[in-house]
Amino acid sequence: MTTTPDKSALAQARERLSEFESGARGPYSNIASDLRLVLDALADAERVNVKLIEYVKGAAYCPCCEQYDECLDGCTFVKDDGDAACAMEHARSLLKDSQ
Repeated sequence: MTTTPDKSALAQARERLSEFESGARGPYSNIASDLRLVLDALADAERVNVKLIEYVKGAAYCPCCEQYDECLDGCTFVKDDGDAACAMEHARSLLKDSQ
């Protein structure tokens, strides 16, 4: 079950944080709920990130030499299907950047 906070709730939490950081005094009874919103949003983002990385890993797979990181010597996939090989290289680049 996903607990995605709505944008207005996050905006209100940001506003309260901004007031707090600027030294405003007052009751901060919403801090716990603000932190829960942020933690829930981070958890949702992490779940999406894991799914996206798995998707990109699939796109990084070479059907010729069956490798994910880089092709083996003698692999002909670039010659056989240049457009798909270009997409595969882009996926591999994204994976390297995410590490």
